[in-house]
Amino acid sequence: DEAEIKSNATNYIAIVTRVPKHVITFSADGGGSALTAVGFSDFPTATFSCTIYRTDVSADQSGSITIDVWKRAGAIPAAAQKISASAPITLSTAQLNQNGSIGGWTTAVSPGDVFGATIATTATITKVTAQIWCK
Repeated sequence: DEAEIKSNATNYIAIVTRVPKHVITFSADGGGSALTAVGFSDFPTATFSCTIYRTDVSADQSGSITIDVWKRAGAIPAAAQKISASAPITLSTAQLNQNGSIGGWTTAVSPGDVFGATIATTATITKVTAQIWCK
């Protein structure tokens, strides 16, 4: 948990405020074969309000992949509801990318928002996990 510490210089009182973090996860497993450009079959629903602040992606081996993310209020999203703009979740000739760019993303999340994702491009990777973090 991240903590914000505020001090009163006269009384030396520290107040710690914990900000809850939430994660939305997408996984794909090609069963030993290289993944192809395809949509994920998971459609997680947010039960909280928060703001997206980072993405992480990891793979079973070094390779490249881009993942577009969609979000829609109260319904299964499709490509028209893409929130990842021109900055998809990206792994480039690597096995791990933490704190990926969210430049241009729609970052507000409300209770009842449904997320979807699709693999836009891929090379080599047979298993991937992508995470969207918000607080």
